[in-house]
Amino acid sequence: MSPTKPLRPCPAPGCPNRVAHGRCPEHQRARERARGSAHERGYGREHQDRRAIVLARDPLCVACLAMDRVTASTVYDHIVPIEAGGSERDLDNAQGLCDGKTGRGCHDIKRAAESRGRQMLVIPGRGLVDVGPLVAQVVRRQGDRGPVKRPTPAPED
Repeated sequence: MSPTKPLRPCPAPGCPNRVAHGRCPEHQRARERARGSAHERGYGREHQDRRAIVLARDPLCVACLAMDRVTASTVYDHIVPIEAGGSERDLDNAQGLCDGKTGRGCHDIKRAAESRGRQMLVIPGRGLVDVGPLVAQVVRRQGDRGPVKRPTPAPED
């Protein structure tokens, strides 16, 4: 029999409940209500349609494929994050990545780098590669129908 982890206090201020992880059920429900529905957060019908198109186009994770691994893509990812100037509706700024349900997925790795102000791009033979700080620039990919804002590494001094 393995030892159990001790319960810790619910992180909601003033809550007397103790939990193994996260929040107590009462505060978890309140947090989910405050978060709003998927539609209220911007994931309405139009987003769902774009997601379906991208995941049909990229049924396998493009980063895993670049490293000769076969993993189903389950996440509709913006190559250039919207916050960094990427287009929300341009399908050329979208790719299918794995989500890490069975470990650390490519989308998790990419988002962690972006939260630190770094840009990750898929490089054939290497997978996801940190290419430097987020700096948006318009470039064309081979086979693109039009320009896509893509970050490039900042010039070195």
